[in-house]
Amino acid sequence: MAISSKGNTTTKKVTKARKTTSTKKLAKTKTSFSNAITKGVDGIKPYKGATAQILNTVAAIMDKHDVQSVEKKKIPAYSQVPGKSTIANAYTKFGKDGTMNVEKDTVSITELGKKMAIIDSVDIPMDNASYHEHIKTTKGMNAKQIKFFDLLAVERRMLRQDAAAAMGMKINSTFSNLLTDMKTFEVAGFDKTHVWINEEEMFPFQ
Repeated sequence: MAISSKGNTTTKKVTKARKTTSTKKLAKTKTSFSNAITKGVDGIKPYKGATAQILNTVAAIMDKHDVQSVEKKKIPAYSQVPGKSTIANAYTKFGKDGTMNVEKDTVSITELGKKMAIIDSVDIPMDNASYHEHIKTTKGMNAKQIKFFDLLAVERRMLRQDAAAAMGMKINSTFSNLLTDMKTFEVAGFDKTHVWINEEEMFPFQ
């Protein structure tokens, strides 16, 4: 019984360590825009964090690519701000402050928004290939995770055993940990039989 108890303790420690590591990785990806900021103009205080990142991103796209508006569905990819509610809250603030025109499917910066924006503060991926490189870097993926991401980016959806074979791995705890990492990074999903890349989020420029 003593051996069994020790084994369970070790397993719990390993599991706890993996959860802590995954949480740190996820936290890193979600705070990559935490230092974003805009100018304060006409009595409006500077935006910070996700709100600043979205305003700066939209302003940069319209300025650098000479477009009149930006599709809403591409904002998460352009800005790297996760969470629909976070983006929706930012839109509400922009509309209230008059810094952005928010339509059903598009957004556009106003003259006031242009004055506040710091467009050189954002690096905007403009196609799937550059977006994928951005994702791999900002998520802090290691070599094995990058290889798996690249595999799923090509295959889109695979049987778990086929994915493991393509990676030169067996269906075991190591492969399960890799699946969990990709899910934690919010780039892929899996069930008992298949693994897939999150197409809508990972291929925003189709």
